[in-house]
Amino acid sequence: MRIATTLGVFAALAFLAGCSSGSITPPSQSSQATSTSKTGDDFLFVSNSIKGKVEIYKHASKSVYRTITTPGRPQGLAIDGSGDLYVANGSEDYVNVYAPPYKSASSRLEVGQYSNGVATSPLSGEVVVIVSDELIVFGKGGQEPCFHYDPPGYSELSYAAFDSADNLYFDGLDASGNVLISVAHIDCGTPFLRMLKTGNEFLSPGILAVGRDERLSILDPAARAVYTYGRLKVRALGNPIFVTPLNGESVKNPVAFVFANEGKVLFTADHGSGFVDQFPFRSGGHPAITYSINGKPSGVAVAPAFVP
Repeated sequence: MRIATTLGVFAALAFLAGCSSGSITPPSQSSQATSTSKTGDDFLFVSNSIKGKVEIYKHASKSVYRTITTPGRPQGLAIDGSGDLYVANGSEDYVNVYAPPYKSASSRLEVGQYSNGVATSPLSGEVVVIVSDELIVFGKGGQEPCFHYDPPGYSELSYAAFDSADNLYFDGLDASGNVLISVAHIDCGTPFLRMLKTGNEFLSPGILAVGRDERLSILDPAARAVYTYGRLKVRALGNPIFVTPLNGESVKNPVAFVFANEGKVLFTADHGSGFVDQFPFRSGGHPAITYSINGKPSGVAVAPAFVP
Protein backbone atom coordinates (compact mmCIF):
# COMPACT_ATOMS: atom_id res chain seq x y z
CA MET A 1 0.00 0.00 0.00
CA ARG A 2 1.57 3.33 -1.02
CA ILE A 3 1.39 6.08 1.49
CA ALA A 4 -0.45 9.25 0.51
CA THR A 5 0.36 12.17 2.80
CA THR A 6 -1.11 15.57 3.51
CA LEU A 7 0.36 18.63 5.15
CA GLY A 8 -2.24 20.55 7.11
CA VAL A 9 -1.26 24.15 7.82
CA PHE A 10 -3.19 26.55 10.03
CA ALA A 11 -3.03 30.04 8.52
CA ALA A 12 -2.08 32.78 10.99
CA LEU A 13 -4.51 35.66 11.27
CA ALA A 14 -3.41 38.57 9.12
CA PHE A 15 -3.79 41.18 11.83
CA LEU A 16 -1.38 39.44 14.22
CA ALA A 17 1.91 41.32 14.01
CA GLY A 18 4.87 39.25 12.93
CA CYS A 19 2.82 36.22 11.82
CA SER A 20 2.91 34.87 8.26
CA SER A 21 -0.07 33.13 6.69
CA GLY A 22 -0.04 29.46 5.79
CA SER A 23 3.22 28.36 7.36
CA ILE A 24 4.39 25.76 9.84
CA THR A 25 6.37 27.13 12.79
CA PRO A 26 9.94 25.78 12.48
CA PRO A 27 11.01 23.94 15.63
CA SER A 28 14.32 24.38 17.38
CA GLN A 29 17.07 21.94 16.42
CA SER A 30 18.67 21.92 19.89
CA SER A 31 15.92 20.06 21.71
CA GLN A 32 16.30 18.04 24.89
CA ALA A 33 14.15 16.22 27.40
CA THR A 34 13.43 18.94 29.95
CA SER A 35 10.31 17.90 31.87
CA THR A 36 10.61 16.58 35.40
CA SER A 37 8.66 14.09 37.47
CA LYS A 38 6.85 15.43 40.53
CA THR A 39 7.57 12.19 42.36
CA GLY A 40 11.29 12.19 41.63
CA ASP A 41 11.11 8.79 39.90
CA ASP A 42 11.15 7.60 36.29
CA PHE A 43 7.92 5.80 35.44
CA LEU A 44 6.65 3.61 32.64
CA PHE A 45 2.86 3.64 32.04
CA VAL A 46 1.06 0.84 30.18
CA SER A 47 -2.66 0.79 29.35
CA ASN A 48 -4.15 -2.70 29.49
CA SER A 49 -7.36 -2.46 27.50
CA ILE A 50 -8.68 -5.96 28.17
CA LYS A 51 -8.18 -5.63 31.94
CA GLY A 52 -9.45 -2.05 32.22
CA LYS A 53 -6.40 -0.69 33.99
CA VAL A 54 -3.21 1.31 33.63
CA GLU A 55 -0.13 -0.19 35.22
CA ILE A 56 2.68 2.09 36.41
CA TYR A 57 6.20 0.71 36.72
CA LYS A 58 9.29 2.19 38.32
CA HIS A 59 11.65 1.91 35.41
CA ALA A 60 14.83 1.45 37.47
CA SER A 61 13.53 -1.66 39.27
CA LYS A 62 10.83 -2.83 36.79
CA SER A 63 8.55 -3.09 39.83
CA VAL A 64 4.88 -2.10 39.82
CA TYR A 65 4.46 1.28 41.52
CA ARG A 66 0.69 1.52 41.20
CA THR A 67 -2.24 0.10 39.25
CA ILE A 68 -5.04 2.45 38.19
CA THR A 69 -8.40 0.77 37.58
CA THR A 70 -10.14 2.74 34.84
CA PRO A 71 -13.71 2.64 33.51
CA GLY A 72 -14.05 1.07 30.07
CA ARG A 73 -11.10 0.25 27.81
CA PRO A 74 -8.01 2.45 28.28
CA GLN A 75 -6.22 3.11 25.00
CA GLY A 76 -3.57 5.69 24.09
CA LEU A 77 -1.65 7.54 26.82
CA ALA A 78 0.08 10.91 27.07
CA ILE A 79 2.10 12.75 29.72
CA ASP A 80 2.17 16.55 29.83
CA GLY A 81 4.95 18.82 31.07
CA SER A 82 3.64 18.66 34.64
CA GLY A 83 3.69 14.87 34.69
CA ASP A 84 -0.10 14.53 34.46
CA LEU A 85 -1.30 11.34 32.76
CA TYR A 86 -4.04 11.45 30.08
CA VAL A 87 -5.88 8.20 29.30
CA ALA A 88 -7.92 7.85 26.09
CA ASN A 89 -10.86 5.47 26.39
CA GLY A 90 -12.30 3.14 23.76
CA SER A 91 -15.65 2.66 25.50
CA GLU A 92 -16.29 5.87 27.46
CA ASP A 93 -16.97 9.40 26.17
CA TYR A 94 -14.30 11.19 28.21
CA VAL A 95 -10.53 11.21 28.83
CA ASN A 96 -9.45 10.86 32.46
CA VAL A 97 -6.52 12.92 33.76
CA TYR A 98 -4.37 11.68 36.67
CA ALA A 99 -1.98 13.96 38.53
CA PRO A 100 1.01 12.50 40.41
CA PRO A 101 1.07 10.33 42.47
CA TYR A 102 -1.66 8.88 40.19
CA LYS A 103 -4.01 7.57 42.88
CA SER A 104 -7.27 8.71 41.29
CA ALA A 105 -8.51 10.89 38.43
CA SER A 106 -7.95 14.58 39.16
CA SER A 107 -10.09 15.81 36.25
CA ARG A 108 -11.47 14.67 32.92
CA LEU A 109 -11.94 16.00 29.41
CA GLU A 110 -15.50 15.84 28.10
CA VAL A 111 -14.93 14.36 24.65
CA GLY A 112 -18.46 13.15 23.89
CA GLN A 113 -17.17 10.15 21.91
CA TYR A 114 -14.99 7.09 22.35
CA SER A 115 -11.31 7.90 21.80
CA ASN A 116 -8.26 5.94 20.72
CA GLY A 117 -5.46 8.43 21.29
CA VAL A 118 -4.41 11.68 22.97
CA ALA A 119 -1.53 14.14 22.50
CA THR A 120 -0.30 17.04 24.63
CA SER A 121 1.66 20.08 23.48
CA PRO A 122 4.89 20.83 25.40
CA LEU A 123 4.68 24.47 24.27
CA SER A 124 1.07 25.64 24.65
CA GLY A 125 -0.34 22.94 26.92
CA GLU A 126 -3.09 22.18 24.39
CA VAL A 127 -4.51 18.68 24.31
CA VAL A 128 -5.79 16.89 21.20
CA VAL A 129 -7.97 13.81 21.52
CA ILE A 130 -8.22 11.47 18.53
CA VAL A 131 -11.58 9.85 17.82
CA SER A 132 -12.51 7.78 14.80
CA ASP A 133 -13.02 10.63 12.35
CA GLU A 134 -12.03 13.90 14.00
CA LEU A 135 -9.53 15.71 16.21
CA ILE A 136 -11.01 17.29 19.33
CA VAL A 137 -8.94 20.18 20.69
CA PHE A 138 -8.82 21.41 24.30
CA GLY A 139 -7.08 24.60 25.41
CA LYS A 140 -4.63 24.47 28.31
CA GLY A 141 -6.51 23.49 31.46
CA GLY A 142 -9.82 23.30 29.60
CA GLN A 143 -12.28 20.49 30.21
CA GLU A 144 -14.60 21.37 27.30
CA PRO A 145 -13.44 21.34 23.64
CA CYS A 146 -12.52 24.61 21.96
CA PHE A 147 -12.50 23.14 18.44
CA HIS A 148 -13.59 20.06 16.48
CA TYR A 149 -11.69 19.31 13.29
CA ASP A 150 -12.70 16.76 10.64
CA PRO A 151 -9.70 16.64 8.26
CA PRO A 152 -10.73 16.37 4.59
CA GLY A 153 -9.73 13.12 2.89
CA TYR A 154 -9.67 11.02 6.06
CA SER A 155 -12.19 8.26 6.64
CA GLU A 156 -10.41 7.15 9.83
CA LEU A 157 -7.94 8.85 12.15
CA SER A 158 -5.33 6.92 14.11
CA TYR A 159 -2.72 8.82 16.16
CA ALA A 160 -1.21 12.26 16.76
CA ALA A 161 1.91 13.88 18.27
CA PHE A 162 3.15 17.45 18.84
CA ASP A 163 6.62 18.82 18.20
CA SER A 164 8.22 21.57 20.30
CA ALA A 165 6.83 24.35 18.09
CA ASP A 166 3.19 23.30 18.61
CA ASN A 167 2.86 21.61 15.22
CA LEU A 168 0.62 18.54 15.35
CA TYR A 169 1.38 15.45 13.25
CA PHE A 170 -1.41 12.91 12.73
CA ASP A 171 -2.20 9.93 10.54
CA GLY A 172 -5.02 7.66 9.42
CA LEU A 173 -6.65 6.16 6.34
CA ASP A 174 -8.59 7.46 3.36
CA ALA A 175 -11.69 5.76 1.96
CA SER A 176 -9.55 3.46 -0.20
CA GLY A 177 -7.40 2.30 2.71
CA ASN A 178 -4.34 4.40 1.84
CA VAL A 179 -2.28 5.73 4.74
CA LEU A 180 -2.41 9.52 5.19
CA ILE A 181 -0.06 11.67 7.27
CA SER A 182 -0.58 15.37 8.01
CA VAL A 183 0.90 18.19 10.04
CA ALA A 184 -1.01 21.23 11.24
CA HIS A 185 -0.67 24.10 13.68
CA ILE A 186 -3.56 23.58 16.07
CA ASP A 187 -4.95 26.74 17.68
CA CYS A 188 -8.76 26.39 17.77
CA GLY A 189 -9.03 27.56 14.17
CA THR A 190 -9.67 26.35 10.63
CA PRO A 191 -6.70 24.73 8.86
CA PHE A 192 -5.40 24.86 5.30
CA LEU A 193 -4.26 21.53 3.84
CA ARG A 194 -1.43 20.74 1.45
CA MET A 195 -0.51 17.36 0.03
CA LEU A 196 2.89 15.87 0.82
CA LYS A 197 4.62 12.82 -0.59
CA THR A 198 7.01 10.34 0.99
CA GLY A 199 9.38 7.95 -0.67
CA ASN A 200 8.49 4.84 1.32
CA GLU A 201 5.39 2.68 1.65
CA PHE A 202 3.38 1.94 4.79
CA LEU A 203 1.48 -1.28 5.39
CA SER A 204 -0.61 0.24 8.18
CA PRO A 205 -0.91 3.58 10.03
CA GLY A 206 0.81 3.66 13.39
CA ILE A 207 1.57 5.91 16.30
CA LEU A 208 3.79 8.94 15.72
CA ALA A 209 6.43 10.54 17.95
CA VAL A 210 8.83 13.44 17.55
CA GLY A 211 12.32 12.52 18.70
CA ARG A 212 15.77 14.07 18.97
CA ASP A 213 16.50 16.99 16.64
CA GLU A 214 12.75 17.30 15.91
CA ARG A 215 12.75 14.20 13.70
CA LEU A 216 9.39 12.58 13.11
CA SER A 217 9.19 8.82 13.71
CA ILE A 218 6.24 6.64 12.70
CA LEU A 219 5.54 3.06 13.71
CA ASP A 220 4.31 0.68 11.01
CA PRO A 221 2.76 -2.16 13.06
CA ALA A 222 2.44 -4.54 10.11
CA ALA A 223 6.06 -4.01 9.05
CA ARG A 224 7.29 -4.18 12.68
CA ALA A 225 9.48 -1.16 12.10
CA VAL A 226 9.79 2.49 13.11
CA TYR A 227 10.58 4.91 10.27
CA THR A 228 12.37 8.17 11.11
CA TYR A 229 12.47 11.18 8.79
CA GLY A 230 14.74 14.17 8.49
CA ARG A 231 13.73 17.81 8.69
CA LEU A 232 10.36 18.49 7.09
CA LYS A 233 10.65 19.88 3.57
CA VAL A 234 8.11 22.11 1.85
CA ARG A 235 6.15 19.37 0.14
CA ALA A 236 7.69 16.08 1.25
CA LEU A 237 8.92 14.05 4.18
CA GLY A 238 11.20 12.19 1.77
CA ASN A 239 12.64 8.77 2.45
CA PRO A 240 13.33 7.63 6.01
CA ILE A 241 16.82 8.44 7.23
CA PHE A 242 16.61 5.63 9.81
CA VAL A 243 14.65 2.37 9.90
CA THR A 244 14.46 0.75 13.34
CA PRO A 245 13.52 -2.96 13.03
CA LEU A 246 11.57 -4.56 15.88
CA ASN A 247 12.52 -8.23 16.17
CA GLY A 248 12.16 -11.04 18.68
CA GLU A 249 9.61 -13.52 19.98
CA SER A 250 7.80 -10.82 21.97
CA VAL A 251 7.14 -8.74 18.84
CA LYS A 252 3.80 -9.74 17.33
CA ASN A 253 1.65 -6.63 16.87
CA PRO A 254 3.33 -3.48 18.21
CA VAL A 255 0.61 -0.82 18.36
CA ALA A 256 2.29 2.00 20.28
CA PHE A 257 5.73 3.36 21.13
CA VAL A 258 7.28 6.20 23.08
CA PHE A 259 10.76 7.71 23.31
CA ALA A 260 12.65 7.73 26.64
CA ASN A 261 16.12 8.45 28.01
CA GLU A 262 16.52 11.68 25.98
CA GLY A 263 15.31 9.91 22.86
CA LYS A 264 18.01 7.22 22.97
CA VAL A 265 15.62 4.30 23.56
CA LEU A 266 12.02 3.51 22.75
CA PHE A 267 9.37 1.38 24.41
CA THR A 268 6.74 -0.49 22.39
CA ALA A 269 3.37 -1.83 23.55
CA ASP A 270 2.59 -5.12 21.81
CA HIS A 271 -1.12 -5.93 21.64
CA GLY A 272 -0.44 -9.34 20.14
CA SER A 273 2.11 -10.76 22.57
CA GLY A 274 1.16 -8.92 25.76
CA PHE A 275 4.68 -7.51 26.23
CA VAL A 276 6.23 -4.07 26.50
CA ASP A 277 9.70 -4.04 24.97
CA GLN A 278 12.59 -1.59 25.22
CA PHE A 279 14.76 -1.14 22.11
CA PRO A 280 17.79 1.01 21.38
CA PHE A 281 16.73 3.76 19.03
CA ARG A 282 17.98 3.55 15.45
CA SER A 283 19.54 0.08 15.69
CA GLY A 284 16.48 -1.72 17.08
CA GLY A 285 16.83 -5.48 16.71
CA HIS A 286 15.88 -7.61 19.70
CA PRO A 287 14.57 -5.93 22.86
CA ALA A 288 17.06 -5.07 25.59
CA ILE A 289 14.38 -5.21 28.31
CA THR A 290 10.96 -6.86 28.27
CA TYR A 291 7.98 -6.31 30.57
CA SER A 292 5.38 -9.09 30.65
CA ILE A 293 1.87 -7.62 30.81
CA ASN A 294 -1.03 -9.89 31.68
CA GLY A 295 -3.44 -8.65 29.04
CA LYS A 296 -3.46 -6.49 25.91
CA PRO A 297 -1.15 -3.44 26.05
CA SER A 298 -2.67 -0.64 23.97
CA GLY A 299 -0.71 2.44 24.99
CA VAL A 300 2.61 3.34 26.57
CA ALA A 301 4.04 6.52 28.08
CA VAL A 302 6.95 7.60 30.28
CA ALA A 303 7.45 10.22 32.98
CA PRO A 304 9.28 12.46 32.82
CA ALA A 305 8.05 12.76 29.25
CA PHE A 306 10.56 13.18 26.44
CA VAL A 307 10.23 16.76 25.15
CA PRO A 308 11.65 17.26 21.64
